[in-house]
Amino acid sequence: MSLDNLLIKYLAVVLLFTSCTYGYNMKDVDTATTLHDMNSKVWIIDKQYVSGINIAPVRKRMKDVLVFYSSGTFFLQNIQNLDEPGGRRGKYFYSSEKKVLNMDFYGDENAESWELHLKDISPDSILMDRVSKDEKEQYSILLKPFPKL
Repeated sequence: MSLDNLLIKYLAVVLLFTSCTYGYNMKDVDTATTLHDMNSKVWIIDKQYVSGINIAPVRKRMKDVLVFYSSGTFFLQNIQNLDEPGGRRGKYFYSSEKKVLNMDFYGDENAESWELHLKDISPDSILMDRVSKDEKEQYSILLKPFPKL
């Protein structure tokens, strides 16, 4: 292949890719729908790290599930107790721009707020770091979609 042909092909590829976006402002993808899939989505808390040590139960039936609803509410409960009343509920707000998830628990004596910074988000997993109040412990959780039964 001659140098002229190679240069023409290179310029054609560059022109193709630059002309597709010229004059248009590109927007970030809103990843909030990954949390709830436009309705609700059940996530299993696969791993929980405190200061780098995974403290999550090994057995799936001992893990917790976290359900995000498109209405901005969530539900947290242990898998073994899903058929029983209880669990923790609250409201959440997710900022795709800042990649921050704020969760406000309510309805029980353990009302609290979590601020989670998303490190990685995809349809198959979400890795988040929680900002601790004393900043001595680093807390991270890895969510995976609840497996098909």
